[in-house]
Amino acid sequence: MSASAPEVEDALAAVAAHVRGLRGVFVSDRDGVPILCHSTLQPSQSPGKKSSAQTAPLDGAFALSADQISRLQLGECETMCGLYDDGIVMHVNAYPLVLTLVGDSDSDAEEILALAPRIQAVLAPLQETIARSISE
Repeated sequence: MSASAPEVEDALAAVAAHVRGLRGVFVSDRDGVPILCHSTLQPSQSPGKKSSAQTAPLDGAFALSADQISRLQLGECETMCGLYDDGIVMHVNAYPLVLTLVGDSDSDAEEILALAPRIQAVLAPLQETIARSISE
């Protein structure tokens, strides 16, 4: 039996609660289409009704960049991290999904990165379903 979107969002929230300063976990497809999100970003920090709409262009850009970077023959791009004055934005390649993790400036990037496998475990059924539909 598969979990519903609210159940998966609750699971994302539970996993995210273990990392100090993690403000949002956003899940999109490789085109940047938002699928799920858990966010504590305030409306002033996140225009629109859903915080995931703010990260959508970034998610699509990451997927494109990851594909281009693979041409350097360094292997598959797993993660990209941007460190800013006011926070951290980390993209994780969870083909066919893109995870975007947003943290405060005092967040620990290694701790956020270590969270990615736990998030991917929560999303595994969704990943498999989407991957199957892409290959058909």
